[in-house]
Amino acid sequence: MTRFSASGDWTTHPALRVLALAWVLLLAQSGNAASAWALCLAIGLVASRFVARAELPLPAVLALRELPAPVQPLARRRTDATPPAKRDHSQPVVPLLKAHHDPLTGLVTPQHLGDTGEPWAQDLQTRGLSLCVLHVGLDGFDPVIERYGREAGDQVLQQVAKRLRHLARDEDRVMRFDGAEFVLLLSCPAAESAAFSRSMANRVTTELQRPLAYRTVSNLHVGCSVGAATWPLHGATLDIVIQHAAEELARARSRRLPARETEAA
Repeated sequence: MTRFSASGDWTTHPALRVLALAWVLLLAQSGNAASAWALCLAIGLVASRFVARAELPLPAVLALRELPAPVQPLARRRTDATPPAKRDHSQPVVPLLKAHHDPLTGLVTPQHLGDTGEPWAQDLQTRGLSLCVLHVGLDGFDPVIERYGREAGDQVLQQVAKRLRHLARDEDRVMRFDGAEFVLLLSCPAAESAAFSRSMANRVTTELQRPLAYRTVSNLHVGCSVGAATWPLHGATLDIVIQHAAEELARARSRRLPARETEAA
């Protein structure tokens, strides 16, 4: 598009000469048409002078307005500066302290005994004491589960654990060994270990013969068998003595089996 210069002689522009000739022809035909043409020409000249004085041409201004606004980057959050801590999968999910106790009964576990048993046994030996180890196995536990379900079995284990704790003293330990089996470690004078083992085995058997309860059922009977051993008489370590008591439990159950078959006949 051709623009008129604001500083030059506009009468020398070829286009204006053509426009002037057209105005003369219109004036010869009609005065009104020539006046209207002259008014439009004047308005166009004034507009051209204002555009020429602007800092930027009008098309450039319009082009700048159509440009999108620059996108500002999102502010970095403070938490992005420190990456989240990665979990160490080599560590156990359950803390070691909880692994030392059975979540169902609250009794200590074999892991607890493995971590603290030997120092405890050495302390007892220093004081002239020995340990009576009773391995207790419930006899009628499976029929309870078959008839009333697993929840009833859990209730039975909790009640048995509570009774065994009542039989033990503060310095003694009661451990849930495996499933429906428990181990009692009871301190006693070394000279009285044999008599004490027999006495406590009888008390455990009598206590667990009493009926147990589950919901509206108050006459659940399980019974038990007991295998006894003494530390350090039957082994230098607690593991060996507990294994000896487990073998005695198996013998006690094998002796009771023929008796039950005779009663059933």
